[in-house]
Formats: sequence, structure tokens, C-alpha cells
Amino acid sequence: MGRCLFALVLVAGCKQAKEPPVASELIAKTRALSQKICACRDQACATPLLGEWNSLTAAAAGSGKVSGIEITGDQIQALVTEDDRVMKCVAALTPATSR
Repeated sequence: MGRCLFALVLVAGCKQAKEPPVASELIAKTRALSQKICACRDQACATPLLGEWNSLTAAAAGSGKVSGIEITGDQIQALVTEDDRVMKCVAALTPATSR
């Protein structure tokens, strides 16, 4: 019986509960991309990355789902936080217009 219990513990300990949701992958990608954008020192660096940003974030825009998986409130907040960060970084790169 001891061996069976030990084998059961090993199997249970190695099994993952489930695959991470697609929304979590999207958040990880947005965080990595926002870091790249914020590391830019000029618009020439940021512009192509913004194209990537727009494509990436369009996946969740307005739908509340990513690839059919519901996005939780915390995940939405994480996406909003990253979007705010990108907008601030891009605004800092934009030259002030004369008035």
C-alpha cells in the first residue's frame, strides 16, 4: 500500500491543473511589448512596435474574450495598465507642438 500511495502522490504532484488561459498569454505579451516600447528613445524606434501593439491588443478590444475565452476583471485591468503605460511612453516621445 505504501508504494501505491507514493506513486499516486508522484503522479498527482506532476500533473498540471490546466493550461494557462489565452488571456494570460496576451497579458504576458503586452507586458513584454510595452517594456520594449518604453525603452525607445525616439519615434523611429516606437512606431513599428506600436503597429505590433495595435495588432496584439485588437484581439481583446471590446469583446471581453480572447479566442473565445472570457477575460477576468483582473486581466482586463492588467491590459488597461499596460495600455496606459504605452500611451504615456509614446506621449513622452511625441514632440510638443507650438501654440
